Amino acid sequence: MMKLLIVAVLVTIAAAQEEVQARCYDGEIINGVSMNMTEVDCSGEGMSCQTKIEVNQGYYKVERKCKQTQACNNNESNNAQNCYSADAIDKQVRVCFYCCDGDLCNNFTDIPNVTPEPLEP
Repeated sequence: MMKLLIVAVLVTIAAAQEEVQARCYDGEIINGVSMNMTEVDCSGEGMSCQTKIEVNQGYYKVERKCKQTQACNNNESNNAQNCYSADAIDKQVRVCFYCCDGDLCNNFTDIPNVTPEPLEP
């Protein structure tokens, strides 16, 4: 009976370790004004932190939140067209997504010069 209890405890600990939680910033910054920015724990497997930066002819919005890693990578894959293309830059209408893993890693507010590599799901 004692061996069964020990095995059950070890299985529970192993399962808890498999579910990695990211800690991310969550909220918005609009034209430099922070709107309800908080720190949140992202529960579930395969979660990352996402930053979305929108620029529209002088309007500047930064949105930070938890996002499923694959969905975040899908958003980020459109950066070449929607963020870094000459057309987006010339028209001053850009939508840029960035994914990261690590506690509070989504803390930047400016568009990086080069889009980062996608995260492993």
